[in-house]
Amino acid sequence: MKNTIFALALAALLVAGASAQSMKAYKNGTTEFVPPGTSFDLTATDQLIGVAKTSYSINNGEVVEYTDPIVFNDEGRFTLTYWSEDLLGNIGEPQMFTFTVDATPPILTTATRGVSFVLDGVLYLKSTTGILLAPYDSGAGVESLSFSLDNENYIAFNEEAFVSEEGPRSAWAYATDRVGNKSEPLETKLVVDNTAPTIAIVPLDPFQAVRGDRYAKPGNSYIVRATDDVAGVKFTEVSVNRQEFFTYNEPLMLSEPGAYSIRARSTDNLGNTSALPWAKRSFRVLPRPPLHDSRRPRSSTTLQLPRPPIRTGLCLASGGRGRGPARRKDGHRRRQPLRAGPARSHQAVGRLQMGGAPQVRRHPVRRRWDRGDALAGSRPDPTRRLSRGKGLRPPPHGCLDHV
Repeated sequence: MKNTIFALALAALLVAGASAQSMKAYKNGTTEFVPPGTSFDLTATDQLIGVAKTSYSINNGEVVEYTDPIVFNDEGRFTLTYWSEDLLGNIGEPQMFTFTVDATPPILTTATRGVSFVLDGVLYLKSTTGILLAPYDSGAGVESLSFSLDNENYIAFNEEAFVSEEGPRSAWAYATDRVGNKSEPLETKLVVDNTAPTIAIVPLDPFQAVRGDRYAKPGNSYIVRATDDVAGVKFTEVSVNRQEFFTYNEPLMLSEPGAYSIRARSTDNLGNTSALPWAKRSFRVLPRPPLHDSRRPRSSTTLQLPRPPIRTGLCLASGGRGRGPARRKDGHRRRQPLRAGPARSHQAVGRLQMGGAPQVRRHPVRRRWDRGDALAGSRPDPTRRLSRGKGLRPPPHGCLDHV
């Protein structure tokens, strides 16, 4: 038997298809992995006489004379046995090459690290929740991961990704194994929600506002309404008069009179809880609230002032106290005696009015005449300067002021 030099051309792989540039062979130390469509070229040399023919068999099967490169499209493990014969009929030592054709792309799934849940095929998560890609490949193994958000350009995926903007988004990813097989792009519809539910405390019977305070009837019910249109409400808690929070299941009913304060908070399915300040309602429970409403103007207060003492004049001509006869003997109207005015310039006299403000009446200042002048019957000098006022007419002769 003659030794013949063979060369198995694995370096020059002939791979059919448009993705030939990304396909390659990979050896993990014990097994040689090749992509589907890989072709093997057998080359034999004999420096003395020359090679007559080369033969091969696959998995110890039928012997085939080699003419063209051998192409493997089916997936599986193969053993290629090949040998050559020179022109004198000498057959060289058979050689074997074992390899595995890996035609299966990786399997890719998504996972999260943090709070999340899936509803109707949509992934709900928070901006602090990490998105993980979990690939699996039973052949050559996964080499790389690619990630795209909202149909943007694919980028290399490292360990995990975060989405900070709230709202519905769309993520795409695919995996590539070590021989170039790519998985189909995996689309994940996701919704980012960082907002807590909205909450309101509504009384069954409306409050009555009086002087800026809210009043309710005993036995009134109070409904706590929590809504979340994205992740949905998980549970609601309430607290009465700053006591510990308890789970809200049915409307609250308060019957005992007194002051109350109801606080409420809610948590959605992603753990978003209402932050301070919580929804709060403060009110009083009374059988009958006050009659006056602070929104109405209050009735005016009636001011009652003390009535000042009445000063009367004494008329000497009539000989008595008071005004005396209304007319003189000659038929003319008698001059009325002067009533002394108050000591100050003005004096407000309050007269009680029904439902209104006090009526103010002002008296002019009048000069008080000396008692001696009146008794002596002398008239005062009109040119003399008056102490209070100016140009006032003197009282009639024979009348004096009397208090």
